[in-house]
Amino acid sequence: MSAAASLAKRFTRTCLACSQLTSRSSPRLHRRKLYTASAIFQEEDYALLTSARKQEPVATLTRPLSPSGRVGTHLGEILHTEIIGKRSGDTVRFEKGRQARLSFPTLNQYVALTPRKVTPIYGGEANLIVSLLDIHAEPLAPTELCSTPPFEILEVGTGHGSLTLHLARAIHAANPPGTAAGAVIHTIDISRSHTEHAKEIVNGFARGIYSKDVQFHVLEVPGFLERQYATRQSSDPFLSAAILDTPDSEQHLKRLAPALHADGLLAVYCPNITQIVDCAQVVKRLNLPLTLTQTVELGANASSGKQWEVYHVVPRKQLSNEVAISLSESEDAASPEKSTVEIDTRRRHGRAKPLIFDFKTVCRPKHGMFVHVGGFLGLWRKMPNIPS
Repeated sequence: MSAAASLAKRFTRTCLACSQLTSRSSPRLHRRKLYTASAIFQEEDYALLTSARKQEPVATLTRPLSPSGRVGTHLGEILHTEIIGKRSGDTVRFEKGRQARLSFPTLNQYVALTPRKVTPIYGGEANLIVSLLDIHAEPLAPTELCSTPPFEILEVGTGHGSLTLHLARAIHAANPPGTAAGAVIHTIDISRSHTEHAKEIVNGFARGIYSKDVQFHVLEVPGFLERQYATRQSSDPFLSAAILDTPDSEQHLKRLAPALHADGLLAVYCPNITQIVDCAQVVKRLNLPLTLTQTVELGANASSGKQWEVYHVVPRKQLSNEVAISLSESEDAASPEKSTVEIDTRRRHGRAKPLIFDFKTVCRPKHGMFVHVGGFLGLWRKMPNIPS
């Protein structure tokens, strides 16, 4: 055997040994097929159709592609079978002869265009919320898998699943295939219907790339914490962060504070600045080990002369069945997407006596004739000790 052949054989053995050692010890180098815009459309994928004409930038998102499905737009109809098998960037022709260009939806487009049961947190707000949580995810080393607990985040108020998806994307790098979970999103909602819909939304994006990063629960905060403590057989803190998106967020702070790790973050997202005030007052009154680090207004800001609206609402779950039914039948009833109802307590539906409820005061910027989809975010950090 020549010297060159001997050296090549030795080099091959060394490379094989290194690759085996690397594959066993470093999940960071685990390779898998990436979901990219160059992928071929398959059944159950979502496709985004935009007019081939630049003057018509209107986009339409299909339902999950199926052999018997079709999508209708203002340009006509297209059968799903004409989309399946094509690539992003290809064009298809409508019945009326007009062309549309195909692409896979971005996360922001997917959130904005998928069917909804509640108003989603749109991409701009969701991205900012996740950014403020300052999440930096990476896979655990093999020596850390048994000794390091997973990075756990609790989302209270699953809703549409928009923020759930953005959070899952932020922690996804900590969960490479074939390894123990290094991070998990717990998302809870009291509505089973909303939870099942949000699960479909999460599983439908990018062929379910983030579905294993999320655990869905149909529970309220007390029930979730009790179940977690029982499962772990410990009442020690286990959450690195918590995000509340409910009308009564201030009522959950007392229970959530002990579940947060020291230096953990607690974010409250709400449409009204008064809800941030309510939370700050609860933290102060109960002397909770939380300190308010930031209060941020989300959404578009007016350059001058910003108007605000102030009125009172009642959380829907406080309404009796009789009142809830009468409100739903009235012409000025709140949208089913809302979790609160605006109501006049002086006289309503022939009642002579005022209705007694625990009112919430809405105090937020008014944005012309359009619904304000922004809101406010309060960010608290848990401190080991806060003097009285």
